[in-house]
Amino acid sequence: MVRDPQTGKYRRTRLFVLTLGYSRKAVRLLTFRSSSRIWAELHEKAFRRLGGSTRVVVLDNLREGVLVSDIYDPTLNPLYRDVLAHYGVIALPCRIQDPDRKGKVESAAPLRPPVPQHQPPVELGRTPHIG
Repeated sequence: MVRDPQTGKYRRTRLFVLTLGYSRKAVRLLTFRSSSRIWAELHEKAFRRLGGSTRVVVLDNLREGVLVSDIYDPTLNPLYRDVLAHYGVIALPCRIQDPDRKGKVESAAPLRPPVPQHQPPVELGRTPHIG
C-alpha cells in the first residue's frame, strides 16, 4: 500500500512493468486505478522513459488491453490499439495459462506475499523504526 499524495490515505496500487527483451531494461510505474485510458497512458510514459518504442509488445491478457484473447486474431481495446498504431508497435497477447511467454516481466517483478494485517504499511522513502 502507498500513501496517496492528494488525500494522505493509504491505497492499494497496481504495478505496471514494461521490460525490454534483450537488455532487460525495465520501466515500473505505479497506478491507483486501472482503465483502458490509464493502460494506454502507462505505455506512453514507458516509451518516453525508454526514449522510443519497441516494434513488438508481448502483453498479458489484461482486459484493458485485450478484449478477446485469440492466438491467431486477438481483439485489442480500440484506444490501446490506436496508441500502439501511433507508435508503430505490434501487440502479441500471451497464450492463456502460458507464463513462459512473459518470463522477463515476471522475473523483473517477483510476487511478494501480502503484508500481514497487524503490521502498518510503510511509506515510500522512509525506513520503519525497529526496536
